[in-house]
Amino acid sequence: MARSYDCPRKKVAVILVCVRMTQHNLDLCAMEARLAEAGVIAPLREAERIVRREIGLNDDRDTLPAQISLDGVALGRVEKMMKGRVARVPFERLAGEVSFAGVDIELAPDVFKPYPESIALVEHATLLLERLPGSLRLLDLGCGTGCLLLALLQALPRASGVGIDLNSSSVALAQKNAARNGLQDRATFRIASWSDDAGESFDFAICNPPRVPTADIPLLIPEMRDHDPHFALDGGPDGLAFYTAMAEKLPLLVKSGGYGLFQLSPSQVADVQVLFAKSGFRDVMVKSNFYGFPNALLIPC
Repeated sequence: MARSYDCPRKKVAVILVCVRMTQHNLDLCAMEARLAEAGVIAPLREAERIVRREIGLNDDRDTLPAQISLDGVALGRVEKMMKGRVARVPFERLAGEVSFAGVDIELAPDVFKPYPESIALVEHATLLLERLPGSLRLLDLGCGTGCLLLALLQALPRASGVGIDLNSSSVALAQKNAARNGLQDRATFRIASWSDDAGESFDFAICNPPRVPTADIPLLIPEMRDHDPHFALDGGPDGLAFYTAMAEKLPLLVKSGGYGLFQLSPSQVADVQVLFAKSGFRDVMVKSNFYGFPNALLIPC
């Protein structure tokens, strides 16, 4: 059944008017309504992102011009992006790339997509590691695109690191992203499991692990459920498989005086704290994201 959607008057810097194209008019409110009808979260923001990308405005704080002239080819690109978002394909996957914490990251269909919430991990890690002396060796567990390790290397010239992943496509893409950002000389990526012997002890380990309980994967938003590989989401029956393994394995990966920083969901904080406490870890710290919600544990080794 068709539903109507009212485009409310909003007090924002962006001017909500019809965006004029050559021989075509495109109404931003109509784009918003179309995305809202499809169930897209924050439909106005998503409509604006599509237009911004087409006209080359990369900063969300930049005001959209009142009138924009696009030819038919450009209009086709906008419509292609719109169809993709209506089908609940993530914007970043449609674009094929994403800017993440100071590095440019190429994406691939069978590799987990970086999410903005993980940028908080990079900031927490950078503040901590800047205070440590000497050269630094970093380990990225389940590296995916390589975004976490590469963002840290970009921020920390004294650091080098290793990223591991069981997915060969992830390793290949992470290597490509290292070269894309000029970090190939300080970043190594290889196929391995976090249960494997890393071959050395690191100063710091970081991970955004699979942490969705298996039975909950069908309940995820379509952008994640249908477009992220499930092996990068599935945290086992209770969502805690990675943390259970790390509570035993971390001392073999990180040297004494080093740290592990692992992303988690707010509902998992208490359970994960108990896991590490039972393994003898002390002074485990909860770290929050930009919105003040707990989203990571910092574990001194």
